[in-house]
Amino acid sequence: MRGPFRAEEHFLMIRLVVILAVMVLSSGFMFPRALPAAAAPSLQTLAVVGGQPDDITVDNAGRLVWGDLAHGTVDRLQGNRVVTIARGISVPEGIVVLPNGSVIVAEQGTDRIIRLTGRGGFKVLYSLTPVAGQEGVDGIGRDPRSGDLLVPDSPRGTILRMNARGGQARIIATNLGRPVAAAVDAHGSILAPDEHLGTVVGVPPRGVI
Repeated sequence: MRGPFRAEEHFLMIRLVVILAVMVLSSGFMFPRALPAAAAPSLQTLAVVGGQPDDITVDNAGRLVWGDLAHGTVDRLQGNRVVTIARGISVPEGIVVLPNGSVIVAEQGTDRIIRLTGRGGFKVLYSLTPVAGQEGVDGIGRDPRSGDLLVPDSPRGTILRMNARGGQARIIATNLGRPVAAAVDAHGSILAPDEHLGTVVGVPPRGVI
């Protein structure tokens, strides 16, 4: 009895499924379709500058300023023109613009911090000590509260704080891998991405990492 009963039950289930399908289709019901993927927003090309542009910032007039590693220059986008504002820089990396309009650049090739003079040249503010076989200073930052420059001594794994006019620098963080930039958050802590550690480290005002 169990064998025929199972066969009949199976037949009834099939009939029920068919009836339900016919009812759904006759009612005009449409199964939902997958929505098309949203198109990615198109990118706007501001300028084709050539060379090898690297770190970039905005000056006090809202103009883009960047370093060109291939040509050893610092360039600025003025309207639709690219204007070179400094030459002869050995691997221009991090760039900071001060409130007075001065442009500070990390010169990686010579491992030093320079200020552009406005006549196409520059003045050395601070020289770090190069480490053989390693690239020098990379990105830099500025503390808006004190006006100090924040200088990650990338090959030595430290972060320095120095006056924007130059002179002495003091170490505020040590034992990092390769810090390559610095920024200050709303609480006064310094944030630095570390290439070797694969992290972003935070240095609170008291100096504990």
